[in-house]
Amino acid sequence: MSMTNYRTMTKRQAAKALDEYLAERSAALDRLGAELAADGVDPEAMLDGTPDSLTPLWRWVATRIVGLEDAPAPVSPDAPAPPEWPSWARCTSWLRRSTPN
Repeated sequence: MSMTNYRTMTKRQAAKALDEYLAERSAALDRLGAELAADGVDPEAMLDGTPDSLTPLWRWVATRIVGLEDAPAPVSPDAPAPPEWPSWARCTSWLRRSTPN
């Protein structure tokens, strides 16, 4: 799916984007668990689904966030989104517009 703003999607496009997002959730959760484990964090405790787990999870995520300006190579706003990006990022056009040249 090319870079598309969710607000301008047709119902069919939105349904396809939602299906893609839901289909990738399990694999994404597995990757997150593997990243936590590789970083020495217990994924069972961190991803227990309780509201109390959100703050420690966010703190862990915040230490790993890389800004677009820190990306290995600049991204052209007209280039297709990298296929390894999750569907929500590939469908969010503001990410592309805010990327420095």
